[in-house]
Amino acid sequence: MADASLSAWQQQIARRLKTQPKKTMALSILVAVMAVMWGRVLFTGKTQPAAAMATLADAKTNTQAAVANSQSSHATRALQEFTHSSVGLIQRNLFLVKLDYFAQDGSSLTKVQSAADGFWDELAKSFAAKADQEKAKHILVENLQSQAARLKLQSTVMKNGDPKAMVNGTLVGAGDTIAGFRVVKIEAKRIIVEREGIKLEVVFRF
Repeated sequence: MADASLSAWQQQIARRLKTQPKKTMALSILVAVMAVMWGRVLFTGKTQPAAAMATLADAKTNTQAAVANSQSSHATRALQEFTHSSVGLIQRNLFLVKLDYFAQDGSSLTKVQSAADGFWDELAKSFAAKADQEKAKHILVENLQSQAARLKLQSTVMKNGDPKAMVNGTLVGAGDTIAGFRVVKIEAKRIIVEREGIKLEVVFRF
């Protein structure tokens, strides 16, 4: 039984060799290379790439040590030259103060203070102006309300599909003006009038 399977396997290999000779050749070369490498590993006990890596590591360590020694010797030599050299004369007076860089009359401080005062003054002015505007607007609204109180809405009607209002005995529509107020909107029991950008309502009273 084993001989029969072995012969069948050999026949299959021979058939593959005939049909695909290139692949078979490449596979044979790979198997041979692997066998040689395994033989080297088994007989020598270490691989050559490991030895090459160790050699590279040693070379790198030696290079770093040489660079460190060179830098250390250079620094030592520079320090020795500095300690043995003579100190030259100082040409500049270390205690001389140039007064040009400093204000002697306090003008710079005055400028800073005036700038700060100017900022607060402007801020106070803006608040005062805003308060004045609010006060003027409030007075205007009160005056317009007192004038609008004189308007008497008597009735509202529909004329030709447009709403109309009888105010102080005059029939007006939207957009008309009465007593200095422009009619903006007419509703069933009130009208909206406007003057100087302020809108007021006039309500129908029995």
